[in-house]
Amino acid sequence: MLHHYIVTHAKDGVTPAVDANMYWRTKAKEDGAGEALLHANYAGKTQATKGSEARFPDGEYTLHFLASDLVHSNVDLQFKNVRLENYTPFIKEMTIYLDRDNSIGTQANADYPGCELKIYEFKHNNPDSYPGANFAAAKTGEFIGADQKICIKIRFSEGMDSAWADFKVSLDPGGVGAGASPIAFAGSFSKTYTEDDTWKGSATMPADASGGSDSSNSVITVKARDLPDRSSNQRGLDKNDDGVGEPDFTDDIHKVPTDARPPEPSLMKTP
Repeated sequence: MLHHYIVTHAKDGVTPAVDANMYWRTKAKEDGAGEALLHANYAGKTQATKGSEARFPDGEYTLHFLASDLVHSNVDLQFKNVRLENYTPFIKEMTIYLDRDNSIGTQANADYPGCELKIYEFKHNNPDSYPGANFAAAKTGEFIGADQKICIKIRFSEGMDSAWADFKVSLDPGGVGAGASPIAFAGSFSKTYTEDDTWKGSATMPADASGGSDSSNSVITVKARDLPDRSSNQRGLDKNDDGVGEPDFTDDIHKVPTDARPPEPSLMKTP
């Protein structure tokens, strides 16, 4: 015999309090409320218009359904790997460490192999606009010098397309000698909260006297796209907090100081 059920939610988590109006508003706006409130699933709450506002970020979720029959009571039926795809992706966190002592034996932790000195730390908090209040203080004042290894960890707001051939992370020198070739990071994707939402890699700053790499604003360029939605659309990173992915899929707002040029001789007139 086939049965059809309308799944609703108990407004206070207790089975007798099941309310037909208690749906899961997957596009709810973050308001800072705790989980144990009458509208834990945010039914009827204000909707977010972009990922930076989301109470429930895009990604994979496990749904729990409590079901009972004549023999079994409150059986937890789990539906795993249910993916939400409501928003354009953006960079949630970026941390950069430097190998200042040229030793592979010292490091902050396994995320930054061989790198021990933190030079950049950014973390976005919903529902702040992107990049938000933490952006201005992301730089530590340390700079990247010639022949130094750089380790980077980026967490995106959702799982990204790890198989995309055009994905890249690079350091693009600016300032004095602007136009020097970008320095590509090599790395791989991993999981923090959902599959392929984190990327870790490293690169080495070359000693480039001709191209130059001295700048307080050398750009970290990240080119990435999310997984396809039901219409097979894939969106680039949102760097302007307008809910729209960049046409070139690129975020280039994060900047770090570099100092890779050797001192240049100059003439000085003596008395």
